Amino acid sequence: LKAQAEAECEVGDFSTAIGTFDKALALDPDNAEIKAERDEAARKAEAKRLQAQGEAELAAGDYSKAVDTLLAALKLDPTNTVVAQEEQTAEKKDLAAELKAEADQMMDYDKFLDAAETYGKAAALDTDNTALLKLQADALDKAKAQELKAVGEHQMEAEDYPAAVEAFDEALEYDPHNAEILEMRDDCAHIAKALELKAQAEAEMAAGEYEKAVETFLAALEEDPDNMDVAKEEKDAEKM
Repeated sequence: LKAQAEAECEVGDFSTAIGTFDKALALDPDNAEIKAERDEAARKAEAKRLQAQGEAELAAGDYSKAVDTLLAALKLDPTNTVVAQEEQTAEKKDLAAELKAEADQMMDYDKFLDAAETYGKAAALDTDNTALLKLQADALDKAKAQELKAVGEHQMEAEDYPAAVEAFDEALEYDPHNAEILEMRDDCAHIAKALELKAQAEAEMAAGEYEKAVETFLAALEEDPDNMDVAKEEKDAEKM
């Protein structure tokens, strides 16, 4: 029976081995060697149960629990290299999840470059999680969009509206759903068009085509209703 139980332990069938050791102990209750082997089989059986639990927690994404469970398994079966490797994987995934949470918060505060770096660290720890690489790429895109937005704002301050539109358009290639950039781009496009029409109307005025000039000034005002210069010039054209 002892040999049978040892064979069962060899194939990892510790629960069955415990029953076989118990039968052997019933025949030889004072056998210290069988008692020791039976206790070792019991430890390994519990370690195997904890390993399965830890693997289930790992698969469910409950990495912190998986770490605790697999460490408990290792305490019972310290030489189990498979459990040791699984525990290391759980630790890395747990840390990666913490880093992802930090990066998510950075994104909320528009700290896109910091977020990209943190997503990258998380991805290095959890190499199977391709979503982390996508999040990193998205953060880098948003950082580039913000950089181009700043260029557009600078062009707006310089009243170079066509250049501002170009910068905002490029920014939207990186962050196409950014409502703020979309609004600024549209505002600049309207102002740029209004200035283009204003120049056209002034040329018409200079050529004595006053009726055309009025129409063109009015079209410019549709693009930029707050442009007082255009409004004044349109009134002057009407008087001609």
